[in-house]
Amino acid sequence: MVNGYTILTHVVDNKDVEKPYQSWSSEEIKKGEYDSKAMNIIHSLLNFDEFFRVFVCTTTKKMWDLIQVTHEGTPKVRRAQKNSLIQEYETFRMKQGKTIWDV
Repeated sequence: MVNGYTILTHVVDNKDVEKPYQSWSSEEIKKGEYDSKAMNIIHSLLNFDEFFRVFVCTTTKKMWDLIQVTHEGTPKVRRAQKNSLIQEYETFRMKQGKTIWDV
């Protein structure tokens, strides 16, 4: 799911408040269960430091986005890294007297 799970809310006194579990439909319950299972799977795969970094996230999508930015950087950073690697590749030259096995 591209957008991820969203916490169910409804309007009370012109404010969005979390929808009580008792008023969820069966489809909403199923989606909530899927999100909880996914969060549990991700939690079980993380090391100690990463676990506490994402522990405060309320949905799997928020967890995944935080992990992705932590490990890959923002799109701007990824683009800069890609350009740097392309430039390094294009300027790669073998030194005089070296063989492919020496590189």
